[in-house]
Amino acid sequence: MFDQELVCAAAINRIFPGEPGISCALYNLYGSYSRLFSLSFPELESLLGKRKKVAEAISDPKTLMDAEQELARLDSMGYKAFHRQSGDYPGALLECNDSPAIIFIKGGINLNYKNIISVVGTRRSTPYGESSCRRVVRELAMSGNNPVIVSGLAYGIDITAHRAALDNGLQTIAVLPCGPDRIYPSSHSATAERIALFGALLTEFPEGTPSYKLNFIQRNRIIAGVSRATIVIESDIKGGALTTAELAQGYSREVYALPGRFGDRASSGCNMLISKNIAAIYFSTQDFLFRMGWKEKSCGTLPQTTLFDPCRVEKEKIFVALKNNPLMQKDDLLRATGLNIKVLSAILLEMELDNIITPVAGGRYIAEREIL
Repeated sequence: MFDQELVCAAAINRIFPGEPGISCALYNLYGSYSRLFSLSFPELESLLGKRKKVAEAISDPKTLMDAEQELARLDSMGYKAFHRQSGDYPGALLECNDSPAIIFIKGGINLNYKNIISVVGTRRSTPYGESSCRRVVRELAMSGNNPVIVSGLAYGIDITAHRAALDNGLQTIAVLPCGPDRIYPSSHSATAERIALFGALLTEFPEGTPSYKLNFIQRNRIIAGVSRATIVIESDIKGGALTTAELAQGYSREVYALPGRFGDRASSGCNMLISKNIAAIYFSTQDFLFRMGWKEKSCGTLPQTTLFDPCRVEKEKIFVALKNNPLMQKDDLLRATGLNIKVLSAILLEMELDNIITPVAGGRYIAEREIL
């Protein structure tokens, strides 16, 4: 039912969980996994040294039987499997020295499409980060280049990126940190179903694999490797998004980060990436298109504005305060935001002119629309 190389790749994937570098090295040594399975036990012992159990597993006929049964079960769930010699295996991943032996994918998407972009960030996203993420994806959609948006289905920026892609008619790929028979986090299962219909779910982990902590780093290398560029929207000084950015740089991919205000914890990681020249500043979508060599198509005209607003955080504080408590007065906003009266008055005027808020009787304000 399945070609021999695919079965052997699935078997190797089960034998070397969490060790893609080793499985990749073995493939490069022999040119295929099926040839590895043709070696005698003494040859395998000589090759693998002290890893006798691995040699025994490769020599055991049951190993290939179990792999074929796994492929059959995943096929019944709608998952296709691709090994390195498959035409549908992402060519971008083949450039990486720790590319997965096999990938499982649910959805009809071309993994060799040229405009694949990863959009990642912290799980503890702020309203500013989520709003910026939606804007970045919306403007990329408006550019007419139809990028595929890749992320990790996690809370915060990742799920915001996926949903923004779906809302703007873009395909999106969710790379899972677990087996294909699971969704993590489970609360995003409904979105995962939409992604499978209008994009793809992708994982390298065998069925039944839980979302172990180390799996997230392994997952992030696929997000970085399969994409032409990685955009970090928001990140603390430590976090998975920074790992993805560093991996992308190691794979010679383009890396961008959205700058934040000095001292903001949620943007400290992005500012650090920029300061260390790991990431270029995501100054505007027009600038990104120029750097990527993309042209703005006729289907949409991008607003000629930058994404970085030095008063953005203050505006978000005011907007959130008014959304939670409509008809607040200036004194109430002073207490809610912690701003001084001079700064608050200036920003309120700017937001009023931008039709973000409206003053009403009694010196009160109401929020009209989200900050773009």
